[in-house]
Amino acid sequence: LVINIPKETFKGDNKNWAIDQDERGYIYVANNSGLLQFDGVSWKSFTLPQSTIVRSLYVKDNRQIYTGSFEDFGVWTRSCDGSLSYQSLLSETDRKEQHNNDFWRILEFDNKIYFQSFSSIFIYDGVNSTPVSSSQGFLFLSKVGNELYVQTMNGGLNRIVGQVLEKLEGSDFLSNTDVRIILPYPKGLLIGTSTQGFFSYVN
Repeated sequence: LVINIPKETFKGDNKNWAIDQDERGYIYVANNSGLLQFDGVSWKSFTLPQSTIVRSLYVKDNRQIYTGSFEDFGVWTRSCDGSLSYQSLLSETDRKEQHNNDFWRILEFDNKIYFQSFSSIFIYDGVNSTPVSSSQGFLFLSKVGNELYVQTMNGGLNRIVGQVLEKLEGSDFLSNTDVRIILPYPKGLLIGTSTQGFFSYVN
């Protein structure tokens, strides 16, 4: 059964970027107008302080919802009356360096939350947000099994260990294409690219 919900019903903009669900069954949508919540009966809309577009979304649980947006990322926490309030997780110094950046991807890994734009990756440990150092930008951050991988712009694949990038040996040839997806594969990885097909990476 497929139900089509028009924007007049959910009272948001016509572009949705991400969707997730909590343990109670509530659905959350990253929308051009903000964060949308659907409890199965009614829709609610929550707007960011700067009224910017919500690009990415990760629902930890009913009380913690992480979002990425234009030049910012943060967490929504639920109060006793059921409403959500937003807190940015970027320091003022780091925010000034995010000029024209959108945070497109959010992942949880090893009890930490990772926020990724095309120029930055930040790791939030529950208290502080720490950047991953790189002189290059980033493409799509991926979690595969117990590892995190990311391709640098016009570069090869890297494993993220702590706050450090460890380059995967032999992956430089990927600099001529974009890695779109990484999947587990017997004894290694299956790497899907935008223009050169799929590759298996073993040892």
